[in-house]
Amino acid sequence: MELFDEKEKTKIKFQQVQVEKNYFLGEFKENVILAVRKQELDGKILREVVEAMKREDAILLKISRNISLKKVKVYIDEAEKIGIKYRLVDGLSFIGDIGLVVVSKLSFDNEKKEVVLEKRSQPYEDLGLPAYFSQYEGQKICRRHFTMITDRIPLYTERFDKLDIFDRLMGKKCPICEEERKGKKK
Repeated sequence: MELFDEKEKTKIKFQQVQVEKNYFLGEFKENVILAVRKQELDGKILREVVEAMKREDAILLKISRNISLKKVKVYIDEAEKIGIKYRLVDGLSFIGDIGLVVVSKLSFDNEKKEVVLEKRSQPYEDLGLPAYFSQYEGQKICRRHFTMITDRIPLYTERFDKLDIFDRLMGKKCPICEEERKGKKK
């Protein structure tokens, strides 16, 4: 009876590994440095992906063909600059919402480690800021919102610039203030 149990356990483990492999675009989880969900790929480059591609053990960038090329072109360009291979993949057996995977030549013991990048707005939401803050990274924002970022997520202040008097004279407005006004009108 125990032999049968071991055989069944092995079969179940094999099936779990296959499902996991199909989730990570054909890669074993232990070879995945970082995975990104399709909805997070919006044409803006994620620093975490670039850092993962620059690692010595990174050998391949896999991208799902189900994503528009204009949303992933920045990653392809970056992979070419870094000198890492990239591959657009599709498969009937692929499951889930993973759109991009950075693959390592080494295997990790990351069974319990989360390799899927959290959504871009998650740090803002965790600290009580609206999710739309993440949409305006790299843009100029008002002093009030810049102070909110500085107080709650000091490391993220480098992702924003402050609107100055010249910007205001030119008619530029804080995009986060505009979002807040839209929310109040509804």
